[in-house]
Amino acid sequence: MKKISVLGAGTWGITLAYILSQKGYEVYVWDINAELLDYINTKHTHPRFNYLNLKNIWAEKDILAVVEKSEAIFIVVPSQAVRSVCKKIKSLKLNEKIFVICSKGIEIETGKLLSEVVKEELGNKSIHISVLSGPSHAEEVSKGLPTAITVASENDEIARKIQEIVFAKNFRVYRNNDIIGVQVGGSVKNVIAIAGGISDGMGFGDNSRAALITRGLSEMVRLGKKLGANEITFMGLAGIGDLVVTITSKHSRNRYFGELIGKGYSISEALKKVGMIVEGFFTTKSVYKLKNKLGVEMPISEVLYKVLYEGLKPHKGLEILLNREAKPEIY
Repeated sequence: MKKISVLGAGTWGITLAYILSQKGYEVYVWDINAELLDYINTKHTHPRFNYLNLKNIWAEKDILAVVEKSEAIFIVVPSQAVRSVCKKIKSLKLNEKIFVICSKGIEIETGKLLSEVVKEELGNKSIHISVLSGPSHAEEVSKGLPTAITVASENDEIARKIQEIVFAKNFRVYRNNDIIGVQVGGSVKNVIAIAGGISDGMGFGDNSRAALITRGLSEMVRLGKKLGANEITFMGLAGIGDLVVTITSKHSRNRYFGELIGKGYSISEALKKVGMIVEGFFTTKSVYKLKNKLGVEMPISEVLYKVLYEGLKPHKGLEILLNREAKPEIY
């Protein structure tokens, strides 16, 4: 394998492209933002990560040309844009190409995981789908700070291939065959991270954050098991690992968004101040719809939905959670 394309030139997409180019692959980057692609091609760096040398990366505006000449395609666009991106390339002959989903989220309209969206749109049984997820803030990975993530595929041969492609110095990649669990973990953690940010913004402490992490993990596990995931997956990198880093890190836009809400900002003001896609904002809605459809108890996610979409005040949401009926911890 020599040619790889990265669809999405945001901070995570460009970080992955940089890692792949450093390993000697011929890397092509596409994004809907033509100005960003021009910037990468002329400045040979990224506006948010101007310390990266991107001279060995080609930014192209023709998504069909990019995908057609690549053997592996990394999808790193916002989760709600995955379907539209797949529609753009479905006319191509995609036999035996490997698709690596790096986006984290659940489609709002259908409640489907992104692997299901890709399969549905491309409709080609001979393509190979895997998911790359875990605690991996681009701000740290791009600087070469030690990181560990996981790649999930139902086909271990494909998982091994992606593991070999992405594995790099200070960037350790593990394998997992639970493609459902890895996606649920990468999605729900953003929801719980917003709740954690609200807690921080309201001035609560470490006890509150620890409670949200552990009870949020319980919600993640319940939803995952209902969808057919392996419970053990959530004890790993794509579960508790990603949850902890997202709810505690200064780099987490989901936590920061929540913090602003906790401090009294309106939803629109907080989204504007973050200035980038807040995946958890959209995933909160998709998780709420999905948990209602499946009959899964997820009180933190439910209260957060009402705060973000129904105007419930954070302190009222806290009262609802604290006044719930006393229950056993494990059930």
